[in-house]
Amino acid sequence: MLQKLAAMKERAAALALAPFAYAMAATYATAQDNANIRGALETNEEALEALQESTFTQEGVESAAQASTNALLFGLGFVGIAMTGWGIWKLYKISSEGEQARDSAVGPIIMICVGGMMTIAAIVTGIFPNLFVGDGA
Repeated sequence: MLQKLAAMKERAAALALAPFAYAMAATYATAQDNANIRGALETNEEALEALQESTFTQEGVESAAQASTNALLFGLGFVGIAMTGWGIWKLYKISSEGEQARDSAVGPIIMICVGGMMTIAAIVTGIFPNLFVGDGA
């Protein structure tokens, strides 16, 4: 009885190892098939050609960063102009009401100041360099 139990344990262990043995044999066979040096050389040549045609170079990354920075600055300039215009309009509405004005003029004045600062920063760092120097600024 003990001999049968020992044999069953060995068979169970062999059955448990069978999938791993098959996977190792299949991987080894695949590795032998893919061991073509010319295939690896062709793959490397194709990768180098794709890399040469790519814009993911130092110059490409710098120009993409500059373009995104300029777009952000143009957006901030637009928001600053809109904020300044809205603040001027609100200040005009408050001053046209005279003594009966219900709103305070502090909010529109702060809005004009913040919008003006945003606009100045966007113009000085984004628009003027592009107008005078070009895209490479």
